[in-house]
Amino acid sequence: MQQVRLLVQALRDAAVIVVQSTGGMRIGEICGLPAGVDPETRLPSCVRIEQSATGLNEIFICRTLSAKTEETPRNQDWVLGMRPKGSTELPLAVHALLVLDRLLAPYRALSGSDRLLVSFSAEQGLPKSLEAVAPVTGESLRRGIRRFISDWVDLSTLTDESAHKLEDNDLVPWRESKGQIIKTHMFRKMWASFALSVDPRLLPVIQMQFHHLSQAMTDGGYIGRNRLQVAPLSTVRAQQTGLLLYEMALGKSLVAGRMGEQIEQHIDELRERIEGKTTAEAWTETVQFINDYDLRLWFAPHGKCLPLVPIAMRCHEVAGTTSWLNREPNYATRDPSVCAGCSCFVLDARHKGFWDDRYIQNWVSYRHAERLGIPGEFRVIRERAYQAKALLSRIGFDTASLDDQVEAKLKVMRDAA
Repeated sequence: MQQVRLLVQALRDAAVIVVQSTGGMRIGEICGLPAGVDPETRLPSCVRIEQSATGLNEIFICRTLSAKTEETPRNQDWVLGMRPKGSTELPLAVHALLVLDRLLAPYRALSGSDRLLVSFSAEQGLPKSLEAVAPVTGESLRRGIRRFISDWVDLSTLTDESAHKLEDNDLVPWRESKGQIIKTHMFRKMWASFALSVDPRLLPVIQMQFHHLSQAMTDGGYIGRNRLQVAPLSTVRAQQTGLLLYEMALGKSLVAGRMGEQIEQHIDELRERIEGKTTAEAWTETVQFINDYDLRLWFAPHGKCLPLVPIAMRCHEVAGTTSWLNREPNYATRDPSVCAGCSCFVLDARHKGFWDDRYIQNWVSYRHAERLGIPGEFRVIRERAYQAKALLSRIGFDTASLDDQVEAKLKVMRDAA
């Protein structure tokens, strides 16, 4: 029975982690979630679906009580995810809420609670009476999350330092404490960091999701104080620019693309500036370096754009919008084929997944066309595969393992025919 109790608690805590890390709620607001499932929509009673402005997507919105910055608690909405209209997929947070509703239903029934979450007041076994069930609190959830990480997440194999460290031995405290230093607010910061990594222009959206009264509160509380987004950096763009140059200067990162070649030719200045310095001092020097030269990268799944010479940007050339005033790409015409030949384009190992997929898809298509006797009609497809292979080789990856996947896909196609 004690084993079952521990499993119930572990599942509850895991579901809470999913809800908070994918929805950005505060731990107190998770405590305020109501129980129940709507019989018509089969969604949690706190979740509704609204149509997007275009009508092409469905947005999942969760309503819960919040008392943050206010004397009287009131309902607030949180976006949990979105899906194309007609899809049956559910966001992870919605799945987690359904799990919690079913998992804790017997114990809510004992206490008569209408809240989604409850806690166990007895130290052993599962509740069998009203006295053994207690209202959930933020502190009990925090303890549960730390317990879940200690019991179920193996941190013993962590190295002393992360791959993109900004200070020495940054992972040692996590390994030694078995994750007990975690704070639930870190999940909110992770959510904000992810959104900004997608596009720094999403800061006002994060402000709306977090229900902050001012953008300054969002920027200072969730970006400026993040360990990976230290104070001298105003945006994730600047941080990622610094990380790229910092790792290149240390010889840890190979790059490709015409801009990558230019950076490699001029990285010696940064190497000299950080030589002999500690990790923290070298990072500070890198930040100063990118500020001195006003270097800012623009991101896409296939690579990065560093527009040092705005009139050389191919995306603007294609669109007919070339100008010295351009400070960012033309998103309407930017695509992998346009970027790959642009003098502003650079990519590193972070983009390997995209070029892996591009190589496999195009090489499968061309090889299939060869089997059908029409390779001439697929010359552009062949060149895309060659281009992807060359870029992968430039950043230190061989396509031999990808060729095995190509052969496997071709075999499936042959068998189906």
